[in-house]
Order: sequence, then structure tokens, then C-alpha cells
Amino acid sequence: MALEQSEITDDYAVYNGDCVEIIPSIIKDESIHLSIYSPPFADLYNYSSSERDMSNCSSYEQFLKHYMFLIKEIYRVTIKGRLTVVHCTDLGKGGCQLRDFPGDIIRLHEKAGFKFNSRYSVWKEPLRVAIRTRALGLRHGQMVKDAVKCGAAGADYILSFRKDGKNPEPVTHSLGFKEYHGARIVPEKLIKKYKKWKDPKTNKLFGMT
Repeated sequence: MALEQSEITDDYAVYNGDCVEIIPSIIKDESIHLSIYSPPFADLYNYSSSERDMSNCSSYEQFLKHYMFLIKEIYRVTIKGRLTVVHCTDLGKGGCQLRDFPGDIIRLHEKAGFKFNSRYSVWKEPLRVAIRTRALGLRHGQMVKDAVKCGAAGADYILSFRKDGKNPEPVTHSLGFKEYHGARIVPEKLIKKYKKWKDPKTNKLFGMT
């Protein structure tokens, strides 16, 4: 097993090594409530020359085959009804083309048995991306020369997948929502005035109509 270092306490356990070898050797079946990670972005970065490194695969197809070993193990260790969450983005394919990396991740997870649960977009500021990546499609000069080859800065994506089955430990919120996107928090004096919530399903404070 390619375990280089570990630290285990009563509160957490940290393992440094090859995830494809460590997970089947250490993690028990259906013992993980939630896993969150960002896989190597195939064809984008090479982190090492190790044959264990997914970023060092010789082709995109080989990367997907290698990655599938990890997804199958994540499925095995995930508790029924619980989630695994993946951070990813579209990848450049050369010649102003994009590769649908998020789509391939979705298909691999579905093949392993997961259900595609949701997709969240994390938009990026185009100028910052242009400065960092020097992408041809984001250059002002390219718009002047031939705007057909221009493109968007694109987004990062957070994909969540759920394992079929009944969740043995529901994640409940007995008070429902206390804060809303774009709105201020319910004032503390209002919370004190109305000691408890009427019914979380109606989303109304006790005593309010």
C-alpha cells in the first residue's frame, strides 16, 4: 500500500498516499457520510511522473479508466442515501475547443451506480482568467481580429452525486430556514419574541400569519 504518512486521533484520521490503494485497504464499506474532492484535471496539469498519478496518464481515455477505480471505491464506502461531491471545470482541447470534463465525470459516476444529484456553477472574473491563463479566446485583440474565436471565462462546477438507498441518519433542520439568500438574518429580537417556530414546512414563525 502506497501510504507515506498518517495521523490518527479521536477526532480525525489523515492519510497521505495513493487514494486508489489507501481507500480499499483502510476505509470500510458504507462508512462515509460525505466526500468532497477535486480530481486531477486531465490534460491540464502534471503533478508528478509517478505512474500512480492520474494527472500523468498518457491520454484522456486512460485518465478516465484510471479515475474509474477511485469512483468505484467511493461508491463502496459511501453510506446509502449520502453524497459525494466533485469540483471540476471544462478543459481546453486545443484549437479553441473545449472538452466536456464535467459531463464525463457525471457519466462515470452514473456508471458506478451514483445518481446525479445537482450542479452548482462558480463563475470567474474574465479579466483575471485572461491574465492568469493567457487564453486566446479571452484576449481583446482576438475580438478585434476575429470574434468568432472568442469564448467565455467559463465556470468551475460543483457536482454532487447520491448513492441510492434510505439515509440512516437524516440531516434535519428543525427550525427550517433562518436566513435567506440576498436578505438579512431574522432579527434576534424577533426570534426572542416568537420563542419557537410554528411548522418548519410552512416556513412561518410561531404567532405570525
